[in-house]
Amino acid sequence: MNTWSAFATPWHRSSPFPSPSRSSISEGYRPGYRTVGQPESSDWPLRKDRRYLINPGSVGQPRDGDWRAAFARFDSDAWIVTFYRVPYNVRVAQEKIVAANLPQRLATRLATGR
Repeated sequence: MNTWSAFATPWHRSSPFPSPSRSSISEGYRPGYRTVGQPESSDWPLRKDRRYLINPGSVGQPRDGDWRAAFARFDSDAWIVTFYRVPYNVRVAQEKIVAANLPQRLATRLATGR
């Protein structure tokens, strides 16, 4: 399985991930996570006759109400994107933000995902 080939060359003609300036978003997919605080994954099968712009989220400073780290992996053999949510030690991250003299709001929002 060549997991990262499409991510490494996202603008290549054979890639399922087009340049945002050359595409329009016609449909959306939001993973159906069932828990908060537990590791989870959600598979999204892709169609080879379509092109996709995929934003799996963020490993820090989430904005969707879910504090867990978010990322995705593309399986280029099976044409499936797997979205992941993984808990991490929010308290330690908050302490590091404060210790770096960054705005307190950045530390506070980690716990709420907003």
